[in-house]
Amino acid sequence: MRAFVALEVPTSIKNKLEKINEVLRTHYGENIRTTRRENLHITVLFLGEIEENELEQIKSALKKICSFFEPFILVADKLETKSGVIW
Repeated sequence: MRAFVALEVPTSIKNKLEKINEVLRTHYGENIRTTRRENLHITVLFLGEIEENELEQIKSALKKICSFFEPFILVADKLETKSGVIW
């Protein structure tokens, strides 16, 4: 299976991103493809293909790593484009 480490996007941010998507679709119509709400996340690390039996070990290691860090606030203050993708 393809696996990656990602941060969950809070509902309040998903709501704001949906409004941005609506404006983009209004202006660009069928020429723009947006990410579905349930797939919105922030990828931290792409792990690639892993075996299903490796998943629990990876999750356990990530929980240990995360226990060393305090919660933090992430601020996004601009949008950029690269290869036709808005970041």
